[in-house]
Formats: sequence, C-alpha cells, structure tokens
Amino acid sequence: MEKTATGTVVWFRRDLRIHDHQALHAAWKRGGPVACVYVQGFDEDKLARAQQTWMSQARKALHRSLMQKYETSLWCCKPSAHGYESVAQALKTCLDAIGATHLFYSRRYEPDAATEDDRIEQLIKEGGFNARGFEGHLLFQPMEVDKWMSSGKRIGRAHYGTLLPMLHAFKQMGDIGKVLPAPPSLPCLPRDSQRKLELVCTSMTKKKSQKEGALAPWADKLMQAWDVTEEGTRKALDEFIRQKLQKYEAQRSRADLQAVSCLSPYLASGMISPRTVYAASLQGEQGGKQSPVSKTFSRRLLWRDLAYWQFYRYPHLSHKPLRAHHTSHAWSQNREHLIAWQKGRTGFPIVDAGMRQLWHTGWMPQNIRMATASFLTEYLNISWLEGLSWYRDTLVDHDLAINSMMWQNAGRSGLDQWNFVIHPITSPKSSDPTGEYVRTWVPELAKLPTRWIHQPWEAPDQVLDAAQIRMEVDYPTRIIDNLEDARNATLKQTLDMQRSADPFFHTVGGYDVIWFRDISSAEKEAYLSSVDFQAWEPVFVHVFTRKELRHAGSVEERTQKTPTSSPVPSTKKSSTARKRTKVQRASNQTLLRRYYREAQEDTE
Repeated sequence: MEKTATGTVVWFRRDLRIHDHQALHAAWKRGGPVACVYVQGFDEDKLARAQQTWMSQARKALHRSLMQKYETSLWCCKPSAHGYESVAQALKTCLDAIGATHLFYSRRYEPDAATEDDRIEQLIKEGGFNARGFEGHLLFQPMEVDKWMSSGKRIGRAHYGTLLPMLHAFKQMGDIGKVLPAPPSLPCLPRDSQRKLELVCTSMTKKKSQKEGALAPWADKLMQAWDVTEEGTRKALDEFIRQKLQKYEAQRSRADLQAVSCLSPYLASGMISPRTVYAASLQGEQGGKQSPVSKTFSRRLLWRDLAYWQFYRYPHLSHKPLRAHHTSHAWSQNREHLIAWQKGRTGFPIVDAGMRQLWHTGWMPQNIRMATASFLTEYLNISWLEGLSWYRDTLVDHDLAINSMMWQNAGRSGLDQWNFVIHPITSPKSSDPTGEYVRTWVPELAKLPTRWIHQPWEAPDQVLDAAQIRMEVDYPTRIIDNLEDARNATLKQTLDMQRSADPFFHTVGGYDVIWFRDISSAEKEAYLSSVDFQAWEPVFVHVFTRKELRHAGSVEERTQKTPTSSPVPSTKKSSTARKRTKVQRASNQTLLRRYYREAQEDTE
C-alpha cells in the first residue's frame, strides 16, 4: 500500500499569489495536505507606511483567492519577539500543530533577508523538518548573474555594473523557464489540524497597534487609486499588453498619456511574478524564437535583476556611497527645501506634480521619479539618502534594492551615475507637453494655458488673473530663483570633493575607482599584505563617470593645481601621458593598495 504524503507548510511573504508560484506548485506536486501560512519576519517588520497598507490588502486578496479556488485559508501570525529565531520557532510551531514535515518558501535576496532565510532554514532542519527555498521574485538569482557580471573575461568590455553587461549576462544565462499555472487543487488540512493551526496563529498574532490605526486616513486615500486584488492584478497586466505595450517605445516618457504599465506595486508585493510579465510582453513566434514587443519594457525587468545583483555584490548599497570618496560630499542641510520637495511645494510644477501624485497614490511614473530625484540632488544639493528615505516611506512599490540603486545613481555615487541632469522647466516639454499631468496633480494651475503651465511665474498678470491664480497665495514661489546658479553650485561642490579626494580614487583617464566587491576587513588586509597580487581576483575596478566629473591625469598631474580657465580638468592626454598610460594603470593598483592599507577603511 502506497504511503500517504505528509503535510507541507508553504510560507508566504512577498510572493502573495497562486499563479507561477514555484513553492506552492512544488507542495501540490508533492501531495499531502498543504497549509498556506504568513509569518511576519525581518523585512516585513521594517516595511514603511505605504507598503504596510498595500501588503495588508494583498494578504487579504490572497486569502480570498485561496478560499475561492481551494477552500483553504491564508493563516497569518506574528511572533511575539523580533529576530530570525522567533520566526523559525513560529514556523516550527505551525509545522508541529498540523503534523507537517516540509516547509517550502520563496527566497529573498536582500543581504540581511537572505542571511536570515539561511539561518531560519538551518533551524527548521535542526528541528527535524525538511526546508527548501524556491525562486520567484526575480528572473535570475543574483548569484547566477554574478557569474557573468563579475567574471574576469567580461570586466572592461563595458562599464562595470551597468545595463549593457547585464544584457550580455541575460543572453548567456538561458531560458527563464515556463510560467507555472495555479495548482489545480490543494488537499485541505483535516478539520482538527485546521483548529490547531488557527489556535496557534491566534495566540501569536498581536492586536492592531495604535500606529497602524493612525495611518488609516492616509492609507485609505492611497488604496483608492488601486485595485489590490487578483482580478486587479490580471486587469492591469491585460490592459497594458493589449492597449499600451505596442505604443510603449514611443510614449513611455509621456507622463500626460499614462502609457506605462503601473505593474510595479504588484511585482514588489509578489502579486504577479516577473516571469509572468516578461512572458506576456513577448510577441509571436519569429523564426522559432519569441522576441520582446518593446525592448525598453523588457529591460525594465532586467533592471530589477541588476539592482539585486548590485545589492548582492555591495550590501551597503542602501546606506553608503559605492564610490567611497563621495562620503565627503558637502550636501545641503536646508530642511525647508527638503520639506518643500516632499510636500510638492517647490514652485516648479513638474516636480510638485510628481511629489503630490506620490503622496496621494504612493506611485509615480519612472521618468517623473527621475525628474524629482534629479531636482533634489542636482539643484537642491540634498543627499540622495534623504530622497531614498522619503520614497521608502511613501511608495507602495518600494523595493530596497531598486530604489537604492536609483538613488545612488541620482546622487552620482552609484555604479552607473546618471549621464544627464533633468531640467525642471525644459524637460516637461517632452514629458508633459500638453500640461495635463500638471493640471491633474497641481489643480490650482489647471486653468493656465499650456504655454505657461510649466513656468507660471513667467505668465503675464492678465493671464494669471484669467486663470484665477495669485502667485505666492494660490501657488508657492520658486524655492530656487536661479536654476543655473544652483546647478553650478552643486557641480562645484562635487568637483571640489573629487579634487580633494585621495588621487588613488581615480584612474589616469579620470574615472572613479571602487572596490570590485564588498570584502571584509580581514580579506582586505590579507590582500593588501599579499606579495602575489596576481593570484587574487580583481580587487579594484573603474566605474562610469560623467564627463564633467572626471578628474583626469596621472597621479602626479592630479596633485597639481587645476587651471582656472576650465571648471573641469581636461581629459586630453599628452603624448607623454599616453606612453605611460599602461605603466600608470598597473601602478594604480599598487597605489590603491597602499592607500587602503593606510586608511584601514571598513566596508562591512
């Protein structure tokens, strides 16, 4: 007689779906009763206000889907204490309560979360259970990407850590696999096991806190803009594929046309898998192979994997500049400017529209996110960390890896600092040429003619009177009178920081240099003390540096005073410099080793 399979607990976190869920699919294939459990863990405790609200609605949506399709519940509980030990104990209690022997879950890839998952899995196994993690949050795991992004043969073919080498890696890594359907059925728990599990979860779950209750009015306003259900997720994807994808290449930068997918919150919470979105975006067979309808849209999904690879490679991505010398940048501490930016009251309509949309819906189009970020770091000279913190608190689609990468690049300290500055007056000519985006989110300017909508301060008095606008009363004055002066001041601060940094932070050509990987103090000292440097993998690597920020020349030349005739050091090398380039590049490694030994910087 065939032995009946024992039960399986499927642990849900940011994978709140039943379609293309590898852990759930594996539990169904294994046979035996399946219990779907949500145990709040490390990263859930740290979710900010907007995403707390979204995740709460997403859990309810998953519970409804499970009830409708399988007549089973999503059992939610929360450990009484913080830390991975408490999470592991809660999971073991659930396993014990129903007599299950297996725990299946979807992996997380943020450094702290991945470490916690490994420790939880070890504790589960030590308790006599089986535990296994599955993929699902990304197209490819960061460690798989790293094999291609960080191999010696690929370094130097393109700017390290940017999208181009990521595209090469994607082509080499093979098929992403087929999208899995929802399991046709899930064996329910026996009634006595259901009662035991309900008792366990009820005893662990805390009552709603006063802090959560205080968020209700703002949270309700956010949720009015979204359909946080399984049906809403499918509708968002279907509408984009049928109505917007064909026009995406031409219209993606138009904030006034609503041409983007709006799928990011569903991806961030795991209500839909990236594999499902990628597969849906492919067009029909051509020569036996499918290809993306929009290369740009398909690359948006690769950006997610790139961000997680950067986080895997550099665990300090979320809180410390990847270009170490940028820690000395003199950021502005003007709190009034920061608050005006946060509240959408800068006096620049495209910036204010974006920040108000963020506050009211928890979301902005990608190009408007970049415009508001550029304004903060390039014109206000306020730290990217302030922007990251505000986005984290207010975005319903906040993803620590993705937003950290974006803000590092906006703040010029990331692997791929932006090669542009978005002007808050001229850029709306392409992103909001009709002015409808501004009219939607800055209604006090709604009656202004399009000619003046992005610079109302230039409008004649009779135009303002006709539009019923009193500047300084109905709409704030600009917090910056002269954009060019503000931009030049930030540029000067950045160049001063570049020049004052130790010369070994730059290559001969003026490109910034960073550690090739985030290594411990012990590893660093071992390398710096090593005699046979060639036995090591590359330890330092140059990264893309915007031309106006390149601090060029040899080590000797870079210690000399920069000519006052040019605000940016020249990148043109003399014939003598060209001849010694090869020698100088080799010596850069030695100089960097000496610098880091003396500095004894700890990147852990």
